[in-house]
Amino acid sequence: MPRPIAALLVVALAFSATPARALAPLGLDEAVKQALTQNPQLLAADRQLEAAQAREVQASALPNPNLKLSADSIRLGSGGGDYKAGISQPLLLGGQRAARTEVARLDKALAEFERAVLRQDLAARVQEAYARVLFEQEGLAFARANADAAQAHLRASQVLVKAGEVPQVEVLRAELDLSRAQRAVASSEGRVADALGRLNVLLGRKAQDPLAVQAQPAPKLVGLPPIAQLIATGLERRPELGQAEAAVQRETLQRRVALSGLWTGAEVEVAGGLADGSPAIGASLTLPMPFYRKQGEVAEAEANRARAEAQRDQLRNEISLEVARAHREATLAADQAGRYQQAYLPQAARLLDNAQRRFRAGEGSGLEVIEARRALFETQTGYQQALLDFRLAIASLERATGSELAR
Repeated sequence: MPRPIAALLVVALAFSATPARALAPLGLDEAVKQALTQNPQLLAADRQLEAAQAREVQASALPNPNLKLSADSIRLGSGGGDYKAGISQPLLLGGQRAARTEVARLDKALAEFERAVLRQDLAARVQEAYARVLFEQEGLAFARANADAAQAHLRASQVLVKAGEVPQVEVLRAELDLSRAQRAVASSEGRVADALGRLNVLLGRKAQDPLAVQAQPAPKLVGLPPIAQLIATGLERRPELGQAEAAVQRETLQRRVALSGLWTGAEVEVAGGLADGSPAIGASLTLPMPFYRKQGEVAEAEANRARAEAQRDQLRNEISLEVARAHREATLAADQAGRYQQAYLPQAARLLDNAQRRFRAGEGSGLEVIEARRALFETQTGYQQALLDFRLAIASLERATGSELAR
């Protein structure tokens, strides 16, 4: 083989043997940060806020003046007539400009609150999606460990059958158990992919993009702050309440806008030109005659204000309910996870160890080992489910209070 070709082959083999660079695992805080900067929904809310800011600037501007040109009483024979050029300026009387500007300011405030609500909701959804990824990955690890144990049990059963210490049916049982364990691994791998895809979408990425998350220690199952304190925090910090209050103020202003509309059409005009060949100037003032008051628009604004007030009060009650429910769910999940840690997991591990020792000694059946291992797998899954429930409840509690709890 020519040396240049051999050298190229060596280089190619060296590159093919180089392991692919592992993905840097993404921590929870970094995941929330990415979502708050890349999520399309939040980017759309930013554009909506920019639009509201532009409307606020426009609301304080005066109406554009109008240029008026006219030719009247033109004499076709002599060319004489009245020719005028003038400028008219619409007037904003009755507080129209101030009311319109204030409504635009509140519209901007509503857009800011909407963005704050979306940010808080997105952060909670990322926490929940991240927790589900951890749960599914732990489940996959347990499923693989269970499959490895099933494989080891099959080999042990085959050895014991050859030695004549157990009947052939033990091998069949072990093979069926291994098949179930392998199917569980495949199913768990699919759930992990789905969970990673949902988290990717929240991060503003394609669902199929490669993603690795950072393993998290089991959450501290510590006591939560008193529920009354959490409710007070929620009523103080939830951005939806600020949004609801701004909506009440806006509907109150709409009544002023309706009343100021009685003076729509006021205008002043200054003009100059020729009248019968002589220079002339003139001025005019146009004022509306508010014979027909806008009772309908005023009544609509008052009804909308009452509706906004009722929605604000209902939101206060709902916040108290959300905090109480999340607090209760977190407390129950923490209690359940503690029971698994202290009692259920150690007991399931002991049962499996005893069953395996009895089987190797010829005192127990393979079915006893399979059932004990299945019980341990279900217990591990139940413990992880309790941790997931606790993490989800904490995310809901932080969402309900509008503040982050100490972890």
